[in-house]
Amino acid sequence: MVCRDFILPEGCKPCLLLSSFQFAKIIVPYRIKRQIDGGLQKTVDSELAELARDVRNQVHKDYFLAGLLEQGIAYHIGYLPSAIRMRIEKLFKDEKITAMFCTSTLVEGVNLPADNLFITSYYSGRAQMTDVDFRNLIGRVGRIQYNLSGNVFLISDETRNNKQDVYLDKLKSGIPDQHSC
Repeated sequence: MVCRDFILPEGCKPCLLLSSFQFAKIIVPYRIKRQIDGGLQKTVDSELAELARDVRNQVHKDYFLAGLLEQGIAYHIGYLPSAIRMRIEKLFKDEKITAMFCTSTLVEGVNLPADNLFITSYYSGRAQMTDVDFRNLIGRVGRIQYNLSGNVFLISDETRNNKQDVYLDKLKSGIPDQHSC
């Protein structure tokens, strides 16, 4: 389904938005399969190796993120220690992390040099994203300080109530006017 081979054309820095369920369903089996196939190679980058070591020391010795970092892959979620999240953001900006899986923490104003954003759900936790949050999220790619344009891929799954018409409604909705007090 969603895998590094599919989303990483040369020179692109994609960012994915995944819910917890999708993270467990897609990313964990993908990493295991790649390890079995011998496809995941450890990076020789010293900053990635140092961050992976720090994750093992500060979070847990078997924390899943550490192994991903060694391959230049990361995820960005709200409950990571802020120092770890900031280093992940820096390494992504420095193009040492080539793929990053995210939750809706991107809506909170994180500016990253992402060319592509794959949105697999219009939910933020258990609640549906507001139209404003959805618009804010799709505005995270193609940031003017990094690129002139970006791509947003809306992935629907009719079997999980992630329906295409909801995406279309969110795209068509206007942004409410701000009234000054």
